[in-house]
Amino acid sequence: LASTWGGAAPPNSAGDTAGTPIVYIPNGTHILLDVSVYVRIWVIEGKLTVEDGGDIEVGAEAIVINHGELHVGSAANPFAHNCTITLHGHHTTPQLPIFGIKLLGLTRGKIFMHGTPKTSFAKLASTASAGSTSLALDAPPTNWLPGDLLVVTSGTHDINCTMLRNDVCETEEVTLVAVSGSTITIAAPLRYTHPVQTLTADGRTVTLALEVINLNRNVRIRGSDGPGTSGFGGHVMLLQPTDAESAFHHVEFTRMGQAMRVGRYPLHLHAVTDQGGVGDLSNVTVVGVSVHHSFNRGLNIHGGTGATVASSTIYKNLGHAFFVEDGSETKNTFVGNLGAMTMRATSLLESDN
Repeated sequence: LASTWGGAAPPNSAGDTAGTPIVYIPNGTHILLDVSVYVRIWVIEGKLTVEDGGDIEVGAEAIVINHGELHVGSAANPFAHNCTITLHGHHTTPQLPIFGIKLLGLTRGKIFMHGTPKTSFAKLASTASAGSTSLALDAPPTNWLPGDLLVVTSGTHDINCTMLRNDVCETEEVTLVAVSGSTITIAAPLRYTHPVQTLTADGRTVTLALEVINLNRNVRIRGSDGPGTSGFGGHVMLLQPTDAESAFHHVEFTRMGQAMRVGRYPLHLHAVTDQGGVGDLSNVTVVGVSVHHSFNRGLNIHGGTGATVASSTIYKNLGHAFFVEDGSETKNTFVGNLGAMTMRATSLLESDN
């Protein structure tokens, strides 16, 4: 990018929020992003590809794909380094029509984001007792790394849980230290016991095992954290993907969703057509994503048919986790997903509460 930015380096770094106000990529233009940068507004009608040559940080208030394409990795070559998109803005930041602010949005076009494949969650192979720092899983996890933030789910009915986790809920957040086969070591002893039980009824034996979730991915979209951002995270909103095609594979969404604002969710497939009909999402796939610390729901499909959501987790969200909005959504496939510690939200539908 440096050699094509008017013959000079980009005017600022990813940590500088006072520089370039807008970048427009016209149809027919392909930009390869190979440095970290902060640009307030991106309008992509051509193609933007993040080069997998090192860690990249992109800061923005809005990234709008308008009949263009955004690529981070591919199905054949998932992104191998770290790519972090930080969405900036607060309650009083000027808003764009339809999309608002602090967003990655698509009118028409395609988004392909492929992080390094990673086991989203695994089940406990045996009871993890309070005080333990060693947990046995039912299978070796793929690409779990020291420092990853894990969640050990609860066998009780947790109530009155909080975003800050200043509560007594038994769902625990722990840090991974090491992996050896199907055994993991965590940094601090468990506070609670997380049981695995085997039950027999009507001649059938069933094992009930709690899960260990890995929240982290090497490709992540996050909302900025600072003054005026309480409850005001980033959001991703797709309207009508071209060829009904987009992909979010092994991507992390955190500090996302905007409390008390309809349509501002961490990942929102809003496929309602211009005439108000149901839109086609038959080539949209959401696989192995992690949504956590969300101020407004998790994954929302509105007026869309045919999407696939698989092996994904949503943790610590206000309101619905996996949600199809108004009953018109058909043939959407949800396979092997997990929601944990969904908390009540009083600002949207009665069912969110």
